[in-house]
Amino acid sequence: RPAERPSLRSQLRAVAEACRKSRRLPVLLASTALCGVLMMLVETYWQPRFTALLPADSLLWLLGLLGFGYFAASIFGSLAAERAVKRLGANRIFLLGYALSAVCLLALSAVRTPAGFSALYLMLYLLMGAADTAQGIAIHRATPSAVRATVLSGQGLTLQLGALSASGAAGLTAGRLSIPALWQLGAVLFLLGIAAVALLLKKAAR
Repeated sequence: RPAERPSLRSQLRAVAEACRKSRRLPVLLASTALCGVLMMLVETYWQPRFTALLPADSLLWLLGLLGFGYFAASIFGSLAAERAVKRLGANRIFLLGYALSAVCLLALSAVRTPAGFSALYLMLYLLMGAADTAQGIAIHRATPSAVRATVLSGQGLTLQLGALSASGAAGLTAGRLSIPALWQLGAVLFLLGIAAVALLLKKAAR
C-alpha cells in the first residue's frame, strides 16, 4: 500500500549505510559502470564494423545470425559461470571474465575477416555473460538482505550511467577515431579500471 512504500531518500540512505558497512559493495557497484562502458562500445559499433568487412551486401543476413548467436553465447557463458564460481569464487571469475573480454575486444578491433570477427564476437559475449553473472553473485553476497532489491536496482542504474557516459564520450570522438581505434582505447581504459577494482577488492578483504 502507498503508506508502506519507502521513500526514495530512505532507500538511498539504506544503500549508503550498506556501502558504509561493506567495503566491497561500493567497489562492486562502481565496477558495473565499467561494464556499461564495455557493453556500449560493443553494442553500438559492432554492426557498422561487421558490415564494413563483408565482401558483398548479399551477406547482410549474417547480421541476424550474429544477433541470435550473441544471445546464445551470453546464456552459455552465464550457465558456465555458475560452476566456475563454485570452484574459484565470484570475484575471481568476474574480474577474469571482464579482463578477457577487454582482450577479446582488442583482438576484435584488429581482425579483418567476417569469419574471424564472428568467432571473436561470440567469444566476447560468452565471456561477458559469464562475468556479468559472477558479478551479480558477488554483489548479491555483499548486500544485506533488507536492502538487496534496492541495491540490485541501483546496480542496473549504475550500468546505464556507465553506458551513457561512454556513449557521450564516444560521440565526441565521432569522425576523429575509427571504430577499431575507439575499441582499442576503450579496451585499454577498461583493463585499467578492472585492475583498479581488483586492487580495491583485495584491499577490502584484508
